[in-house]
Amino acid sequence: MDRTNPLDDSEDLDQPPKHAPALWLALPFFAGCLTSAAGLVHPGYAYGLATVGLVGAFFSARRAPHWITWIILTGVSFGACWHALRAGRMEDWVGEPGRADLFIEVNRVDERENNRWQAIGWVQTGPTDTRRRHILCDGFNAPPIPGGLYVVSGFLSACGQTKGPRENWLRSQNISLRLTRAHVAGEIESASFLAQQETYLGKKLVAGFYELAWEDSRGGSLLAATMVGQTHLLAVDDRLIFSTTGTLHLFAISGLHITGMAVALVWLGRKCRLSDRVGGVIALSTLWVYVEVTGGTPSACRAWIMAACILACTVLQRRSNPLQGLFLSCVITLVLDPQAATDAGFQLSYASVAGILLVGSPAAKYFSRPGLAERQTPKEAVPKIVRAGRWLRARIAEGFCISVAASTAGAPIVLSVFGTLCPGGIFANLLLVPLSGPPVILGMLSVGLSLFTWLDDLRYFVNSIAAGWLHGMACLAEILALIPFMTTSAHWRSDWIGAGATLSVLSIMLWQFHQLASEKTLARPFVALLL
Repeated sequence: MDRTNPLDDSEDLDQPPKHAPALWLALPFFAGCLTSAAGLVHPGYAYGLATVGLVGAFFSARRAPHWITWIILTGVSFGACWHALRAGRMEDWVGEPGRADLFIEVNRVDERENNRWQAIGWVQTGPTDTRRRHILCDGFNAPPIPGGLYVVSGFLSACGQTKGPRENWLRSQNISLRLTRAHVAGEIESASFLAQQETYLGKKLVAGFYELAWEDSRGGSLLAATMVGQTHLLAVDDRLIFSTTGTLHLFAISGLHITGMAVALVWLGRKCRLSDRVGGVIALSTLWVYVEVTGGTPSACRAWIMAACILACTVLQRRSNPLQGLFLSCVITLVLDPQAATDAGFQLSYASVAGILLVGSPAAKYFSRPGLAERQTPKEAVPKIVRAGRWLRARIAEGFCISVAASTAGAPIVLSVFGTLCPGGIFANLLLVPLSGPPVILGMLSVGLSLFTWLDDLRYFVNSIAAGWLHGMACLAEILALIPFMTTSAHWRSDWIGAGATLSVLSIMLWQFHQLASEKTLARPFVALLL
C-alpha cells in the first residue's frame, strides 16, 4: 500500500517480521517425530542418517543450498531418533493381550461413581526407563494420588484402533495407551508435598466457582469448565451444543486464557512499578502455577510455552516476533514430549495459530484499514456515531478474517480425525469468541477475591454475573446449533491425507505471507482446501 504522506508512520503500514529461523528447526523435527511414530524408519537407520547429516552440514557450511538440505536431513533424523528414544514404538509397549503391571506416574485423577476412578499419567516400563507415553487408566477401589509413582495392574491396549467420540477425545489428549480394570498394586514413590498442595488447590478452585449468590449448578459448571479447562464438568447437553457449533475450544485452557492472564499480570506489574524483566518473570511463574493447579493439560502447557517465548522478548528487551515464538514453542514442546507430534490437539493448535499469524492478521489489517478519505479527515470532524460504526466494522472484519484463517488451516485435521466439520463454526466463533473474554476476567477476579474470606459475598456476586453471562452464551450457541448444515459429516478419515492437506494449505499461507498480497491471503488457501 502506497503512503499518502511520506511522513505518515501509521502502525497499519508496518510490515510484520518475516524472519523466523525456528521454522527450519520445527518442521524437520516434527517430520522426524511423525516418521518414527509411523514406523517408517528403524531407529538405527535414523541414528546413521543423523550422523551423515551433521557431517554433510559441516563440510557444506559455505554453500547455502546444500547446507540447508543437510540441515533438513539432520533435523528429520534427530526428530526420529528423539521420538524413538523417548516414546519408543507401539510394538514395544503392547505385546500379547493379558494383564500387565506398569509403572505409572499419575498426573490427574477424576473420581467417579460406584468407587471407580479415571487417571491420566505417564507410563514407563521401569522406574529408570527413558521411554514414556501418556496412558489412561480406568480403575476401581482406592484411587492413586496425583504426583505419585505407582505400580498399576490391568489390561493394556492401544488407543486409536477404532473411530469414535471416545477415541477422538483420547487422541486429542495425546493418550496412546489405555489400561482397563486397573487397580493400584503398590506405591513406588509417594506424591510430594507440592503435588499434594496442587491437587488440594485444584479441587478448592473448582469448588469455588460453584459458589454463587443463588443456586445454579449449570452456571457453576459452565464457569468452572471455562476457568479450569475441564470439559467433563459440563452437562452433556451443553457439551453437545458447543461441540455442534465448533466452539467447545472455549472451555479449554488455551491461548485465550493464558494471553488474557499474561496481559493482566504484566499490566499489574507495571502499575506496581516493576521492571519488565521482573514483571515478566513473575507473570510466567504465576501462569505456571495456574497451569499446574488446573491439571497441566497439554493445551495449557502449549499455551504457556508459547507465552513464555513471547514474554522472553520483553524480558530480554527484544522486538516481539509471534511467528518465531510459535515455531520455537513447537520445537520446545516436541523436545519435552516427542509423542505430541501425533496428538490431534497439538496439530490443530499450531495449524490454527499459524494460519492466524500468516494470513488472518494481515488480511484483517487489510480489510479493516481506513480509506483515503477517512485518513485525510481530522478525527475531531467525524461524528461519534460514525467513528463507532467504523470501529465496529473493523472489529467484525478482524474477527471474520481470523476465524476463517484458523478454520481453513485446521479443517483437514478435523476432517481426518473426527470425520466432521463445522462450516457454521466460522460465524459461531465470530459471535462467541469476543463474548468469552468477560467471564474469564470475572473468573480471575473471583480467584483474587477468594484470598480474602471477608470478601466471599462479593465473590459470590462476581461468580453469579459470570455464570449469567455464560448462560447467555449457551443460549446463543443453542440457537446457532439449530441452523441447518451447521455441522457436516465426511468419510475422509485418513490421518496421512489430513496431514498432507494441512501441510499444503500452510505452505500456500506461508508463501502468501511473504508475498504480502493481503487482499488474496484468504482466497488462495481456501481454494486450495476445496481442491
